[in-house]
Amino acid sequence: SILSSASMFSWNIYRPFSKKNSETKMVIVTKISILVVGFLATLLALHVKSVYSLWFLCSDLVYVVLFPQLVMVLFFKRSNCYGAFMGILIGSFLRFGGGEASLGIPDFLPYPMFYEGLGLMFPFRSFAMISSMVSIGFFSVLAEFFFKPIRE
Repeated sequence: SILSSASMFSWNIYRPFSKKNSETKMVIVTKISILVVGFLATLLALHVKSVYSLWFLCSDLVYVVLFPQLVMVLFFKRSNCYGAFMGILIGSFLRFGGGEASLGIPDFLPYPMFYEGLGLMFPFRSFAMISSMVSIGFFSVLAEFFFKPIRE
């Protein structure tokens, strides 16, 4: 997983922004990325008390962040990178707004249906996923409108 994350960073993020991409430079960037990702993974593993809670959080993030991206790319032809970026931001904000006990993040959005003893009963994960999907469509169309060249 660490090698995969580091390779994705060096290939998909670093390479497009670098002017001179030599094989040696990419290997060095990948090795540095492995160290950074490994360090961050170690910090996360030391902070979280349960592997199950990390797995549950990962499934939440797939549901809230990746699922709307996949659906919109497959079924909404006007989706673009601007909408995708805003979908990630809005979905993540709304998901973590409900709090995450395993990472020590308190809830900071006042979702309705909070009951003493039961906790938050509002389906904020589904709300975050639907909001992410809607925002991908909205911001894609908005970006297309503003960045499309004017035709005479």
